[in-house]
Amino acid sequence: MKIYLAARYSSKKEVCALAKKLEAAGQQIVSTWHNPEKESIPYSKVTKQKMTKEALTDFFDLEKADTIVACEVFGDKGSRGARHAEFGYGMARDYMLIVYGDRWHCFHYLPETYIVKTEKALINLLKKQITTKSGHWRGVWE
Repeated sequence: MKIYLAARYSSKKEVCALAKKLEAAGQQIVSTWHNPEKESIPYSKVTKQKMTKEALTDFFDLEKADTIVACEVFGDKGSRGARHAEFGYGMARDYMLIVYGDRWHCFHYLPETYIVKTEKALINLLKKQITTKSGHWRGVWE
């Protein structure tokens, strides 16, 4: 599986730690926005050029994915919400969709969206993947 981790930018450290755990469990993480070597851009220094570069990098990472994990477990403290756009991109591409934590909007309630509340449940769900005849990823619900 090729997983894109979507979360609020201020949870970068927590998402980086989660990515390492998922990789240790045999998963491939294709999102790069949370990598520790990647420069963080404070909101006061945001420019059109920097944000365009960030958007294109995220877009190219999304193109590599087949699964979106919306890391809602880390909450929302005034974020700008790019993670919701990333989740929508996964919906449009028929990726496997997982919400890790609580649902935040109506799209999280769609029947093809898996909801997990714990890291252990997330790892277990990702381990139990099967492919349908159409080639789309679908999980086996515990």
